[in-house]
Amino acid sequence: PPAMKTQSKAFATCSNQSPPRSLHHRLLMGLSILAMAAIAAASSAAATGVSMYGQHQQAKGVKYAAKYNNKVAENEASNRQSEAREQGKRAQIRKRKKLAEIRNSLAGQGTLISSGTPLDILGESSANMQLQIADASRTANMQANSLRAKGQMGLWEAAQFSRASKIKMVGTGLEGISKLASSAVSAKYHGIID
Repeated sequence: PPAMKTQSKAFATCSNQSPPRSLHHRLLMGLSILAMAAIAAASSAAATGVSMYGQHQQAKGVKYAAKYNNKVAENEASNRQSEAREQGKRAQIRKRKKLAEIRNSLAGQGTLISSGTPLDILGESSANMQLQIADASRTANMQANSLRAKGQMGLWEAAQFSRASKIKMVGTGLEGISKLASSAVSAKYHGIID
C-alpha cells in the first residue's frame, strides 16, 4: 500500500541510521584513518627524537660552559698568585729599606746596633714586616685555592647534569616507544590495522 511506503521512508529518514555506504567509501575512510594513525606515529617518533637531541645538546652545553668557567677560574687563581708573589717581592724590598732606615737613624744618633735594645727594635720590626708579607701571601693562596675549587665544583656539577640528562633521554625514548606501542594497540583494537 502507498501509505505504508511513505511511512517507511519517513521512518528511515527520521532514524539515526545512516544509509549503507559503498565499499569504495569504506575503503577510503579506512585508508584515511590509517594515514592519520601513521602520521601520528611518525610525528610522535620525531618529537621523541627531537626532545632527546635537545636534552643531549643541553648537557653538552653545560659541560662546555663548566670547562670554560673552570679555565677562567684557573687563570684568575694563577693571576692572583702571580700578583701575590710580586707584592711579596716588593714588600721584601720595602722591608730591607725600612730596616736600613732604622739602622741609619740609630747609627746617626750614635747608638751601637750590634746588641741590646736597638738590635731588639730591628728584630721586632723585621719580624712584624715578615708577618705582614706572610699574611698577604697566605690570603692570596687561599683566594686562589677558592677560585680553583669553584671551577672544579662547576665541572662536577656539569658532570652530574650530564648524567641526569642521559637518564632523562632514556626516559624520553621509552616514553616515545610507549606512545607508539599504545597507538598501535589502539589501531589494532579499532580494526585499523591487522
